[in-house]
Amino acid sequence: KNVFMLDGPENYHQRSTTRRYEIEESDTDEGTLIQVIIDNAIAASVMVKEKSKGIKSYQSAPHFSLSECVWTFSGSFTIIFLLCFISANITLWNENGGYAFPLGPFGALTTLHYSLGDCPPAQPRNVILGSALSGTIAILTTYLPETIVCSTLRIAFATSFSIAAMAALGIMHPPGGAIALVFALGGHHWGHLLLTICGCWLAVFLATFINNLNDKRQYPQYWDFATPFKKTS
Repeated sequence: KNVFMLDGPENYHQRSTTRRYEIEESDTDEGTLIQVIIDNAIAASVMVKEKSKGIKSYQSAPHFSLSECVWTFSGSFTIIFLLCFISANITLWNENGGYAFPLGPFGALTTLHYSLGDCPPAQPRNVILGSALSGTIAILTTYLPETIVCSTLRIAFATSFSIAAMAALGIMHPPGGAIALVFALGGHHWGHLLLTICGCWLAVFLATFINNLNDKRQYPQYWDFATPFKKTS
């Protein structure tokens, strides 16, 4: 007989994701292998269904008081206005009367600074290193000729690789993914990236000043730029 044992995930709240099978190699036939594949697919489908329901002990985002909303608006308005003004008035790389560096990612950055200032992606280390890393990867991929790699594949690769690299170094920063996508689209160069990083520094310093004027806020939680480069045992 074929020996066939399975231990399906019994506790989905513990997120068990494996099924173990013991099959005697000498008696394994094609039908048994197909059955194993089918059972694995069913187990995976059930697991996805259960996880899709969410968890009971979730923590929802807090509702800000009116005064905190005003504080958030004031900080966000100040930094976005300054960045738009600076970008519009830099003539060195300001082409066609537009902006000297892309502003889209700063909308996400501002949301982090004034609504989620205590989370790791909002901290200065993640902001600066995540943005610089993502922008660098994206610009480097633009040197690949489209005859070798089509633009669609290149853009997807640059963005995905940037996100994975930030995760590997512990400098996850959602606006960094936006920076990677924007710069991978092309039409930007190292000067644009330099201005973007300078904009990130400005946003960090302004967030430090504005948030810390409020006795209910603390920003940043840490600086610690060296941690991603330390060897882990």
